[in-house]
This record gives sequence, structure tokens and C-alpha cells, in this order.
Amino acid sequence: MKKTIQIIAGTTAVLAGTIMTNSVMANADTTPTPGDTTTNQGSQDALNAEVEANPEVQAASGAASDASTAVDKAQGVVDKDTSGVTDAQSAANTNSTAVSNAQTSLADATKNQSSAAVAKGDAQSALDKANETAKNASDASDQAASASAAAQSSTDAAVSSAADAAKSAAAAQSSADVLSKAAADATQANIDDLNKQITTQEGVVGQDNTDVQNTSDAITAQGQAVTKANTAAQDASALAAQKLAAQAAAKTTLDQAQGAYDDAVAKAGTTKTALDDATTKLNDAKDALTNATVQVTEAETALKTANEALTAAKNAIKPLSDAASTASDAASTASLAATTASDAASTAQSAANSLSAAISSASATIQTPSTITLPAGMDSAALVQMSQATDMYNEYAAEYETDDAAFMDASQKYTDDPTAANSAARDAASATLAKTNSYKTTAATQLAQIAADLTTIANPGATMESNKYQSNPSDVAIDYNGADSLTADQYEDLGKFAASLINQIRTQLGEPQVILTTTMMAFAKDIAAQYDTDNWDLDAQGRHDDAAIKSVASNYGLNAGGNYYENAESKGMLADHKTLDDVKAGIYNAIIQMMFSDQSANFGHAISLSGVADTDKVTNYFGLSIDGLDQIHFEQVLDSKAYIPDPTKFSAGTVITDTTAADNAAAQKKVDDLTPQLKTQQGVLDTANTDNTTAQNNLKAANATLATAQADLATAQDTQSKAQDAVNTASAALTEANTTKTTDSEAITPAQAAFDAATTTNNTPAML
Repeated sequence: MKKTIQIIAGTTAVLAGTIMTNSVMANADTTPTPGDTTTNQGSQDALNAEVEANPEVQAASGAASDASTAVDKAQGVVDKDTSGVTDAQSAANTNSTAVSNAQTSLADATKNQSSAAVAKGDAQSALDKANETAKNASDASDQAASASAAAQSSTDAAVSSAADAAKSAAAAQSSADVLSKAAADATQANIDDLNKQITTQEGVVGQDNTDVQNTSDAITAQGQAVTKANTAAQDASALAAQKLAAQAAAKTTLDQAQGAYDDAVAKAGTTKTALDDATTKLNDAKDALTNATVQVTEAETALKTANEALTAAKNAIKPLSDAASTASDAASTASLAATTASDAASTAQSAANSLSAAISSASATIQTPSTITLPAGMDSAALVQMSQATDMYNEYAAEYETDDAAFMDASQKYTDDPTAANSAARDAASATLAKTNSYKTTAATQLAQIAADLTTIANPGATMESNKYQSNPSDVAIDYNGADSLTADQYEDLGKFAASLINQIRTQLGEPQVILTTTMMAFAKDIAAQYDTDNWDLDAQGRHDDAAIKSVASNYGLNAGGNYYENAESKGMLADHKTLDDVKAGIYNAIIQMMFSDQSANFGHAISLSGVADTDKVTNYFGLSIDGLDQIHFEQVLDSKAYIPDPTKFSAGTVITDTTAADNAAAQKKVDDLTPQLKTQQGVLDTANTDNTTAQNNLKAANATLATAQADLATAQDTQSKAQDAVNTASAALTEANTTKTTDSEAITPAQAAFDAATTTNNTPAML
């Protein structure tokens, strides 16, 4: 119960504190902030139902009712103020929406500001009255709280008395219980005494119970009074809370009004800013329009200039285009003429080339002959004399060998049987040998002298200017890699070359020509093959391979008694030879050496090649070959019984005719016939070339003129293109400038209107 009264007192104090805290003055210069309000919600819902009613609480309730009435009145004022605040807020919102129209916004803001100020004043007055009424209610609440506290104190005392009485009753009951127990256990005398005490004590207990009952009734009555007081206090507290809420609502309305007022003031400032902005924007718009107008003027001037340049460029195109067309026609004509002249020159050149090629081809077939000229004094007589001296010496030498053998035989017989007959035979053989030796010595002396004389005559032939090999390009072009690399035609060509050289010598000496045949070429090749089989090196052996020659001669039905057929040159003559021309040079030099430097062999090769030893002047067959050591074999067979003992085995074969001279003559005739034709054609070619040069120069000049005209035209076209681009650019710039000008011009009207409205609004006095 005590706790409940304390809660009521606390709540009342809180309400009073709240009212006092909100008792502030609000005007146009100072505005309360929501932070000034302190609200403390008490524990009104937990009031104890046992608080008794109290007249002071009822008085407080009456005071609270009066306060409520006052608050209601204040609420009416607040409601009215709230309506004004709402109007101000609506005006402020309208003002915010119409900021762009500064003149309207400023007027509305000024009006709303004035209304808000009036409403704020009314609300402040109502609040002051509400605060005063609340204070009175607070005082009444304090009195009710004091009465409640007194009632609580009486209640506490009554409760305490009741508790004491209860304790006395309990003690009496306890004594009675003790006495009863003692009576049960005591004697009659004690019992009577105790009964007497019990009766006395029961009287005390009864009185105590009566006191307890009375006290309890008092407590009950007091509790009812407290309950009523608490109920009254609770109602007063609830009413005070309602009034407090009304007061808070009024404060909120006041705050809103103050906010509307502040907003109106701010909007007024904004309207001034809007005027400044409108002024700036109007000036900017005017400046932009001025600049745009200047840009349009400049763009129009630029476009005019560009159009004039374009017109000039177009006018310049026509004559240049005509000039280029004329130059193109001239170049086409010159090109056609140049082509015709070039074709004519090409045709003439082709004809000249054909003739030149034909002459070159014919000339290439003309073999420059390699000639052998016999030196003065080297004639048949000299060679025959040398041949006879050689034969005589050989004859005496052979006879000497026979006589020497006979003498040796006779001497041996005499030694074995020294009889007179054997002695006479030995002496006779000795005399014969001496005589033969004398002949041999004389023949040797004569041979040496004749050989010396012939050497003197022949040797100059080896160094004569006319006796030099003549190279031929056609032969140089043919590679030589040994005899096996030669074709049959190449082999025959070498045979004809050698035969032609030998026949030149024989012609000078008046001797029969050698005849080149297929059989003799085969015969020579077989001998060379046998040399290869025997690996016969003339330089190493110092003589011919007689066995090989005899063997092959026997196979051909020829006399196999000795080497009657071959003249050979050792391998040195063809050393390092690489072409067919080199081989021919080797053959040529071999014959030169055999004819003019053969003194070591007593000119036996010269005599054999020249044919002077053939007294019968029979047909002389000839063949040539080269063995594996590059040794050259010249083979000759005389058509006589002495050479061909078995004609059934030997056939001369097909004669290989040397057509070199005839071929050369035919080729030379062709060259002679074609040369004047080539000369004539060369004249035609020269004329065609001259005409072609003239035509080409004319074409070059025409092309140069065309190039210049085309370059000029291209320059003019480029100028026109650039002028057109300039026109397009200027036109686009003018369009853009006009667009900008139109935009800027259109912007002037609203800017001017905004400026005028803002000026009007700004000049309206504010009502604060």
C-alpha cells in the first residue's frame, strides 16, 4: 500500500516536471527544439487496487478536470494553429514546386511567412495558458499525494495495531493451550486452580479477539478509503497524462509552425537567390544570343567565301579536263604509233636475228682448217733418200747380224774341232763379217749424214707460224673424258681430222691419199684395246707392243710378221685434255712432231705417214684410235699381197668420206648468200629502229603532257573537293550557328520572364 502511494506521488512529480520543462517562450527569433522536451512514462498501470479513497485525491481529480478543460481549450487553439501551420506547409510546398517561377514563389512565401508568424503567436499564447493550467493541476496533484500519504500512514498504524492484537491473542491462546494441557495432567486442586486461570485467560482472549475484530474492521474501512483515494489518484493521473499528451501535441504543432516559418524565411532567401540566378541566366542568355548572332554572321561569311572558292574551282576544272582529254587522245595516238613502230622494229629485228642466227649456224659448221706446211727442202726426194739410207743401213745391219752369227758358229766349231777345214771356214766367215761390217759402217755414216741434213730441213716445220693448231668452238663445246666417252661419230671425226692432216702432207709430196675406212677404224680400236689389256705404256716400254699388233693383224688376215702398220704417240700428248678440241690439238701436235722432230727415229714416222716408201703406190688404208692411257694409234695398211696375205679375212669396209671441205664450202656459200641479206635487213632494222625511237620519244612526250594535264586536273579536282568540303563544313557550321542562335533566342523569353517575375517578387516587402 505504501509502495502504491509512492508510485502515484512519483507520477505526479514527473507530470509537473514535464509541464515545467516545456514552459518556454517561442517567438519569431527563437524556436524550441525537440530536444527540450523530457517525457517520463510512470508505472501508472501498476497502481495497487488496495489504495483507499481520499477526499484530497477527489479534490485533485477536480483540479485535474479543470486542467483538462483548460487543456481542451488550448487544444482547440492548437488545432487552429495546426490548420495555419498546415496552410503554411502547403504554401511552402507550392513555393518549392514553383521555384523556377521566382515571382510567384516569392509572393506566396511572403504571405505564408506572415500567416505562419501570426499562427505561431497564437499557438505560443495557447501554450502559455496550457502550461499555467497544467501547473495548477500539478499543485492539486501534490495535495492529493499528501492526503494519500496521510491515509497511508493511518492505515499503517491500524495495521500495526491489528498485528499487535493478533500477537496478544496468539499469546493468550498459547497460554490457554498450556493451561489446558496442565489441567489435563494436574490434580483436582490444580485443575480447579487452572480452570480458574483458564476462565480468566479466556476472558482476556475474548477481549483481545474483540479488539482484533474491531481493529480488523477499522483496517477494512481504512482500506476501502485508500482504495477510493487510489482510484481517484489514478483517474487524476490518467487525466493528467491525457492533458500532458494534449500539451505535447500542442508543442508538436508549435514546432511544425516554427518549421513552416523557418522554411518560409528560407524560401524567401531562396527567392532572392532565384532572382540573382534569373538575372545571371538572363544575362548569360543575352550574351549567348549575341555570340550566336556573331557566329551566324561569321558562318554566313565563311559559307559565302567557301561557295565562291567552290565556284572558282569548278570553273577551273573544265579547261583542265579538256586539256587532259586532248592530251589523252594524243597519248593514245602516240601509243598506237609507238606500238606500230615497235612491232615493225621487232619484226625487222626478228628477221635480222634469224638471218644472223642462220649465218652463225652456218659459220659454226665451217671448221677452221688446221694446216701442215712442209718446210722448204722437205720433199719426197729428201724423204726417199732418208728412207733408202735407213733401208740400206737396216739391210747391212741385218746382214751383219747374220754374218756375225755365222762367224760365231764357225769359231765355235773350230774350237770344238780345230781342223784345217774348220779353220778355213772360220776365216771365210770372219772375212765376210768384216766386209759386211764395212758396208754397215759406211751405211751408218751415210744415214747419219742424211738424217742430219733432213733434220736441218725438217725441224723448222715444227715452229712455222702456219703449222699451228686452229681451235673450233664447236669442238670446244664437247667434253672429253677418255676414249670411252667418245661417240662413234666423234671417233670418226677424229679419224677424218687425222687423215686430212696426213693427206695435206702427201699432197705436198705428190703421194697417194690415205683412205679412212670402217674396217681400219675397227682395226685401230682393237689394237688400242690390246694395249689396254697388256697395260702397255710406250714411255715405260720404249717400243711398240708388237705382240698386240701381230695378234690383231692376224685376226684381220694381215701379215703378222712384225709391226708393219703402226705409228704411235705416247700419253703425254693428251695429258689434261678436257674437250674434243683438246684431243684434236693433241693429234695435230703428234703429227707435227712425227714429221719435223723425228730425228731420233731417223724420221721413220715421217716416212711412214708421208707414204714415200711405197714405191708401188698402192691404196693406203688408214684408221685411228686412243687407248686407255690416252696413247694415240695411227694404223695404215697397204693394199698389197705383202700386207694382206689372206684377203678372205680382210675387207677394207666402208670408206669414211671426209666431207669437211665440201661441208665447209657449202656452209661458206650459205654464209656468203645470207650476209648481203643480213646487211639489207639490217638497213631495214635501222630504219625501223629510228622510226621506233621517234615514235617512242613522241609517246614519251605525249605521256609527259598527259601526266602534266592529269596532274593539273587532279590538283584542280582536289581543290574542288576541298572547296566542297569547306562549303559543307561552312554550311554545317551555319546550320549549327542558326540552331544555337534559335535556341539562345528562345531561351531569352523565359529568362526575361523569370527575371521580371523575380524582380517583381523581390521588390514585394516581406511581412515578418
